[in-house]
Amino acid sequence: MIRLILDLYPLSSIRSIGFWPMAAFRTKFIPLGADQRRISLNAVENDILRKQFDDSRIHFAIVCASKSCPTLRSEAYRSSVIDQQLDDAARAFLDDLSKNRWEAASRTLHLSSTFKWFCDDCERDASTLPAYAWRYMGQLDQAALEGGRVRVAFLDYDWALKGR
Repeated sequence: MIRLILDLYPLSSIRSIGFWPMAAFRTKFIPLGADQRRISLNAVENDILRKQFDDSRIHFAIVCASKSCPTLRSEAYRSSVIDQQLDDAARAFLDDLSKNRWEAASRTLHLSSTFKWFCDDCERDASTLPAYAWRYMGQLDQAALEGGRVRVAFLDYDWALKGR
């Protein structure tokens, strides 16, 4: 995504790339393999990362450069510490109040739209989205999940570029 943005800069949003909606994710520009065939960001995410890792935390490591996506990590993901790095990425994303927050008064868990799009991945790892969030979200303790129904609301996704 960074390469694509740099090639097309200046732009205000990744959604402004291409004619069709979400063209940035469908554009085949990433060389892969000995034959250097080109693949898209969608292929990297869905056909490679999600399939090979089969780990919902991957959604917190994938960065699309928009304001609502996870923050770009300052170090490379490494196989020797990947579990810790993915846990850290999940905690950082879920504890970012601009992306996710718990509202105790209304018993509402406001989650990024990422959770709406990849609900099945998260519910595969935990029975419900609130149970999944509880694993990583510092502002949400077990007591918050007990004693009644938790409402889940999805926040609007801000596709504007992060700007840094």
